[in-house]
Amino acid sequence: MLLVKVHTSLGITVTKKIYAFTQQNHDNYFIYDYVFKNTGIIDDKGTMHAQTLKDCIFYLLYRYTLAGESVLEYQEGWGAWSSAWGRNTVYQVVGTDPTATDFEFRAHYAWYGLHSERPITDDWGCPNEKEDGRMAAARYAGCVTLHADTGPHDQTDDLYQPKTTHYVYHDISINQNPYSQVDEIFMTKRYETMTMGHAEKTHAEEVGDGFADLFGGLGNGGYQAHQGFGPYTLEPGDSIHIVLAEGVAGISRVKNREVGADWLAWTNGTDTPTLIMPDGSETIDYSKYTR
Repeated sequence: MLLVKVHTSLGITVTKKIYAFTQQNHDNYFIYDYVFKNTGIIDDKGTMHAQTLKDCIFYLLYRYTLAGESVLEYQEGWGAWSSAWGRNTVYQVVGTDPTATDFEFRAHYAWYGLHSERPITDDWGCPNEKEDGRMAAARYAGCVTLHADTGPHDQTDDLYQPKTTHYVYHDISINQNPYSQVDEIFMTKRYETMTMGHAEKTHAEEVGDGFADLFGGLGNGGYQAHQGFGPYTLEPGDSIHIVLAEGVAGISRVKNREVGADWLAWTNGTDTPTLIMPDGSETIDYSKYTR
């Protein structure tokens, strides 16, 4: 376990416990245990400013890059350079409506989306078309909410949290530093983003099977997922407890090489190995096979 504790200028002290495991069935995720407490401490010197904090939002951003070994340095490797910072990462959200019949959990997850600069049309998994077909992005990453207090005096899990599960362009001004906490116009825009709710269509639904790096047409930065928990009103001494789990996983390296080699043989027309899907069925659609 790692323990992180910081005081913020709002007077909220954040205590974060990070749990990780080396056991073979539990080594691909972290658990983040947050406690946000209105201590009134506004700096590391211990300066106190006790006040009630109204409509607090606890806001988290996630920016994944899944291109892996395909981009080692500029113009090195087989991947597109901008995939190194996730320009083509695609985000999906599930579990925003706990009353839905298919509700299981609250989460978002991400994958490597098709990139327009790649020389192949079926870029799923970012296979190495130059050598052996191995896939640099044969994985998913994401985060699931395990618990979020209903309120400072009600520790039951609020299934409607997080209230915001959206996607936002990384390079917009409200994501950039430095910024002024006393700039009312700027901070109002940031708060509006933190409380924008759930997207009518998720990023994944908007992108579809198109080139993820071209979506939005805003530039090179790419998109990121964000979560907003709240709003909570905290009187002095009140606290909110939120627990998340973030993980990344995919097929094994051995399976990766097998799938990539089969894909490359079909792509180059050198062989037609049998393509076995996860459900045991066979296919000749080698693009679907890597996907």
